[in-house]
Amino acid sequence: MLQAPETIRESLNALLETLDSTAGTNQEAPARRNRRVRLRRAFRTECAVKCFPGGGSMQTLPAVTRNISYRGMSVLIQAELICGQPVEVRIDLPDQEPTYVAGVVAFRRKVQQDHFETGFQIQAAGPRPVFDGPPVTPAPDQDWLAEALTTVDQ
Repeated sequence: MLQAPETIRESLNALLETLDSTAGTNQEAPARRNRRVRLRRAFRTECAVKCFPGGGSMQTLPAVTRNISYRGMSVLIQAELICGQPVEVRIDLPDQEPTYVAGVVAFRRKVQQDHFETGFQIQAAGPRPVFDGPPVTPAPDQDWLAEALTTVDQ
């Protein structure tokens, strides 16, 4: 049975609250717990993630952002993406033009049934999308994309 959007939003927010509270009590070794160079800030909004499963056709999946920093961000998504896979996140904020953040999947972990927290290493951001379709020939300034496509194709 499909849930109403309000119910889905409420359950995702509850899951994010649980993840945030357990992250603060994580007892792992400090070196494994946080290897980030820059502080990530909690940032929650609905977004859309473009990805290319198996190097195939482009898919746009709904997600919710969890946190963001200068070089990375994470989202909660109902898809298991591949580390190294190129992705683009469209973020819509009230009274602003959309922002597009592109990069590669850096990590993923299952957090509940079919929900995954997925972290992206940010490579590009701006007011225009990086991907209009599956990236076949990256632009000269997109070495990161060429490398990501090589990783996914293997």
